[in-house]
Formats: sequence, structure tokens, C-alpha cells
Amino acid sequence: MLKFIWNSWWRNKERFILLLVGVLIVSTGLSYLIGTTQANNGTVIDELQKRWGSSYDIVVRPEGSRSVTEDLKLLEPNYMSGLDGGITRKQYETIKKMTDVEVAAPIAMIGYNQTLSSIGTHTIDQEGIYKLTIKDTQDTGLQNESSSGVTFLAAGWEPTENAVKSGVSPLPLGKQPLFEYGSQVMIAGVDPEAEAALVGLDKATTKGTYSNYFSKDDQVTSFGEDGVQIPILLNNREYVDATRIYTYEKVELPSKETSINDLVQQVEQKGGNKYLDSLPTSGAKRYTITTQDV
Repeated sequence: MLKFIWNSWWRNKERFILLLVGVLIVSTGLSYLIGTTQANNGTVIDELQKRWGSSYDIVVRPEGSRSVTEDLKLLEPNYMSGLDGGITRKQYETIKKMTDVEVAAPIAMIGYNQTLSSIGTHTIDQEGIYKLTIKDTQDTGLQNESSSGVTFLAAGWEPTENAVKSGVSPLPLGKQPLFEYGSQVMIAGVDPEAEAALVGLDKATTKGTYSNYFSKDDQVTSFGEDGVQIPILLNNREYVDATRIYTYEKVELPSKETSINDLVQQVEQKGGNKYLDSLPTSGAKRYTITTQDV
């Protein structure tokens, strides 16, 4: 078998030589490209290692809050935001006085605040029953998760008794704002001077009529009976990628009643929102709002 292959190559020496030259050129080119790629990867990694640095060299956290990733000398992103408790004021002062500690920047997680706003309006000029469908969609990074809900609105209706049992909600005629939408924002308390020295937070703050970094003039004041008003820095970037779609439709009722009060009574007698959900609709009008809009 080998002799047969050799004789075949020998009878076609020119083609065999060209084949060997081609293989040599291809292998040399691939070796060069692989070597260049590895050299570039090494250069990029080396440069990143030289320039990269975490905000904190040492993280002091409550006892019992050790993360499983600490075995690799790593902490998860926003690790501090999920911790309860902390160190005492006396411990903090002790840390500040330690040798070689340039900045001790405490963080106290306060909790979540719902940031909401009403963006856009919808106008209803005629009395009647309307169906409002609200669909929320959020990109979690792995997939888009959606949920929806339906509310029936009685435009021009002014209830005199319990409006809940009717299955509809009253809505004034004319231009009305869309339902509020937004996301939850984590609030953290920081030492302004320490954060400015640590990461230059004061230089990252937009200056304007209602925007400035913390100052000694900022005060905590009472707000209402149980509320407290505090100065905050609000990030102008929204990290929640979510969308809400409002869809308004008019419900086509078979009733010949023209009075909105009579319509609501008939809807209540026939089963409320379950009855309305079985009826056709018309004149759909949609509005799309994103968390970035808010």
C-alpha cells in the first residue's frame, strides 16, 4: 500500500512538490497568526493588571457575612448592598487611626426607594367603559420577563357607594396622566469627605441649580408627620432595563343605556369585570414608557 502511494507521488513529482510548498506556507502562516494573537492577549492582560484597581483595598464587614467567593480573594459586585448590620462607630474610629490607612469610607445601606413618575397623558372625551391593559417587560440579562394586568375604567362616572364591587374604576373625562411607572433604587449613606477622597465622587457630580455635591449647609428636615427629607445624590443612569405598555380600548357594550351610571349598574349585575372581559373592544391606543424615560 505504501509502495503504491509512493509510486503515485513519484509519477506526479511537480504536483507533490507544489502540495508540500502549499502545506508549508499555510502552516507557517497559522503559526505566525497564533503567536501574534497570544502575544497580543498577553500584552492586553498585562496592561489591565497594571491599571486595574478596586475601590477598596480592605473591606471591613459584619461578623458572619463572609462570602464564599472570598476563598479566591474576590467579592461579588455590589456585595455590600446585601448586608445587614455593620461595625460600631468606635470600631470605625479605630480603623481611621490605623497606620497606613489613608481613607476609611463607611457605607450604610438604608434600603430601597421607589422612584416613580407619570409620563404622558391619555384623553377620553366620551362617557363609557374602557379597558386598560398594562404590560410590564424587564430584561434580566438572561431573558425578558413579562407580566400584565387589566383594569376597567368608567369614564365620567362618579360613584356614590362602594366602587370596588362594580368591577370598574371611576375616571374623569378629559386629559388624564398615565399611571405612574418606575423602578426601585438602593439608597446608601456615605461619608461625603471620605467618598470624595476615595473615588472623587465630588468631581463626578453635575453642577446646576438643583444639583451639587454635599456641603455643610445640607440639612436633614422633617417631611410631613412621619417622613424625613434628606439630601441625596441620584445617578442619572437607569440600570433597570424595563418597559411598560399602556393599551386603552373602548368596551363594546350590548346595552342601549346611555347614562354612565346605568351602564355601571348593569355591569355590576352581570358579573363586573368578568363580564366586561368577555366583550369585544375597539379603538386601541398604545403608549410605551421605559425606565430610562422615568
